Amino acid sequence: MNAMSWLPTVSAAPESLGVPHPAPFELLSPVRAIETIARGRGIRDLDRLIDRYGAGHWLKRRGIARIRLPDGTIRNAELHWYEAQGIGRKALKIKRYLNP
Repeated sequence: MNAMSWLPTVSAAPESLGVPHPAPFELLSPVRAIETIARGRGIRDLDRLIDRYGAGHWLKRRGIARIRLPDGTIRNAELHWYEAQGIGRKALKIKRYLNP
């Protein structure tokens, strides 16, 4: 069983994407204030995303959500991830913590 398989609609950040393996966390709220920060060829890891998950209209996105860390701490955080229609969210990670 994957260490992060308990995350809803999210997969662990694969180390093959060159992304540091994030600490597991639980989403407590829907992700809000979602923005697209890169698309298509503007994504540095596009070739690796396609190799690992398949072709799609890949977007790099960010948003804010309330999360619970493994130690039980609840924080607001800015999250970054990749997603493509029909494939879903991949490599969700905490980019920074926001004030509570």
